[in-house]
Amino acid sequence: MDGIDFDWEVPQSRADVTAYTYLLVDASKTFHQSGLNLTVAIHAGQTLPPIAYQSVDRVHLMAYDMPPPEGEGGSRNPYVSIISVVDVVKHLVRSGCPASKIVLGIPAYGRQLQNPSSVRTISELIDDAIATKGEDGQWTWQDVGGRKSNNHKRGGEEYAYDDTSDVIDKVKAASRLGLAGVFLWEVGQDFRGTGGDPGGVLLRSMRDTVSNFAVASGESNEEL
Repeated sequence: MDGIDFDWEVPQSRADVTAYTYLLVDASKTFHQSGLNLTVAIHAGQTLPPIAYQSVDRVHLMAYDMPPPEGEGGSRNPYVSIISVVDVVKHLVRSGCPASKIVLGIPAYGRQLQNPSSVRTISELIDDAIATKGEDGQWTWQDVGGRKSNNHKRGGEEYAYDDTSDVIDKVKAASRLGLAGVFLWEVGQDFRGTGGDPGGVLLRSMRDTVSNFAVASGESNEEL
């Protein structure tokens, strides 16, 4: 093992945040002395004191299941537009977190908009699409989710989730913003297909985008 990831969802008071910060600072000293990493996962919009960011090696930004924009009704859903992703990254950087420590989280599941407690993985959604297409397994994202928007449709239900084009856009944004990388929550929810590919459709989109989209050395990052 390389280390530990702390994920407290979510400190409820200033005293909680202070205690959590002390924990991260103290734990980082012990872990780093042993050559181990210490990372922390935080929700979009959540911040920590700058000393906490200085102490950890990575900050895993869970940029999904965000609340709807102020003044709008509805529940949290995993799909988050690229504009909102950039906004939450900038908010975190303004709180004192170096962009170079931020790892952007991308969801591999969807929630039904009519009933947000109904959660389905990308693998389950695509399996259903393939089942309706027959044994040849021919499907498109339109079969799974309808138009690319905040309301992805699946039959008579509406699910919110990220498709491959959303993943590509977010990987590119992470590169432009000078972030440490991206992560998928979680990789076991991705659709692997029937060909024995050890990856998945979302994971492949991440990999291919990283291979084909590189920020030139010395190029300035998007203004944070």
